[in-house]
Amino acid sequence: MEQHNLFESEPMQPIDGEILLTFKGDATLNHAIDARLYAYSLLGFHNSFAKTNKTLLNLELSIEVIGENEGSFIAKIKIIGAVTISTVSLWASAVTLGDHYHVDVDSIVTAPFVLFKSTVESIKEAKGNNAELIRRTRASNLPEEAKRKLLNLLANKDFRIALEDFTLILETQGISELRISSNDHEAIIKANDRPYFLAQPEDTQEIEELQDAISVVSISKTDTWKFKGTKIDREFSAEIMDNDFLQTIRLHPAHRIFRMTFSATITKISTTRANKRKPDPPVYTISNIHEIPLQEQASLLLK
Repeated sequence: MEQHNLFESEPMQPIDGEILLTFKGDATLNHAIDARLYAYSLLGFHNSFAKTNKTLLNLELSIEVIGENEGSFIAKIKIIGAVTISTVSLWASAVTLGDHYHVDVDSIVTAPFVLFKSTVESIKEAKGNNAELIRRTRASNLPEEAKRKLLNLLANKDFRIALEDFTLILETQGISELRISSNDHEAIIKANDRPYFLAQPEDTQEIEELQDAISVVSISKTDTWKFKGTKIDREFSAEIMDNDFLQTIRLHPAHRIFRMTFSATITKISTTRANKRKPDPPVYTISNIHEIPLQEQASLLLK
């Protein structure tokens, strides 16, 4: 296979190579494996490998299974790609990231696998801790552009979901190890490494604040009422955080409250639980509530 170095202006042939995925454990002794989990694993590898190389090297890769080898249970995968940016730029990116991972990128041909392997190993070393991965990357000596690309990759939810699918097979009874190899490079993910590759290893929250004109839809004896606004496309329940407003508004009869319009700060909190891919239904709170006079309401309607 021809190798390309820094001084070539264009590659002489497309990038191509082979990768072996080896599934080891008692469950593979008869060279058989659960079809559903095997399909998840191959698709997860395809998506995570492609995302790594698109993000870090701007390489579009075609990935296909060309057959299984006998052994523990081995899938042989062929990768094919075309260099669409200058070879010098690609080589510089590959070498820079290789230095960061303390590995030698000996040619453009080996770069896609080496960088994928190294990214997998960095997630293992950080035990899947996103904050630690970010800290290590920001503290590195990488140029800002390379640092930005790596941070984008590590934060990409599709990439992390693909790695979760790729390693799902390690939860199968009798599958103890997943080995990824190409030429002289190899990465091993063991069953006890599986938690590090979950897309959502801990609870996360997204908090969004917005100013809106709202009206009351239903009143409760508690501090949580139902409202409708102009910037949220449905009625929503929200906890009222303004005690002065609550004490004052309850002095009015309900029929008058329903005709009133208020300006308010709405806080939307979306929580995604550990090991879940979709967030829980959002929770809303409302503060800084002030009645909008009738003349101002008319001007709002005219906007």
